[in-house]
Amino acid sequence: MKTLTYLMLAVLAFGLPAAVLAFDCSSARDLPCDGVPVSNTLSMPPEVTFTHCGGTTPWKHQLYTLTLASPAIVTLTLSSSVVGVAELVVFDGCDETQCVAQSPINTPHITTDCLPAGTYTVSVVYLVEALIPYDLTATCESCDPVAAEQGEWGGVKALYH
Repeated sequence: MKTLTYLMLAVLAFGLPAAVLAFDCSSARDLPCDGVPVSNTLSMPPEVTFTHCGGTTPWKHQLYTLTLASPAIVTLTLSSSVVGVAELVVFDGCDETQCVAQSPINTPHITTDCLPAGTYTVSVVYLVEALIPYDLTATCESCDPVAAEQGEWGGVKALYH
């Protein structure tokens, strides 16, 4: 009876569409906010497969964690020959239903609106199964008007912000 139960659970789990499953961000790599590239290679087979941002095609994802200490405009840049088959997606937290920003396909970069402080999941999304190396960079520009103020009183104001 136990074997039948396990078999039924396995069929149910593997028979569900990918969008029903949740992100597993436990293996996401850290992406620093200082423009230093993080190098990686598209996986074969892919790490995760999901539909994203209202799409219907299951794409493969490689996940990164980006933490903002203060509000920022984030620019993500993908450098490699992978650019023609990939896009970048930013999710709020580790929730694949909370799409914050998405680059058009064949576009190697994306710039977000001002994002509040917090943790975001950045995904390199691709449709191919290949071993293609790439670099991913994140540059974060403060959009907090008090913290960005450089005048004589800017440092004092930032202390009390």
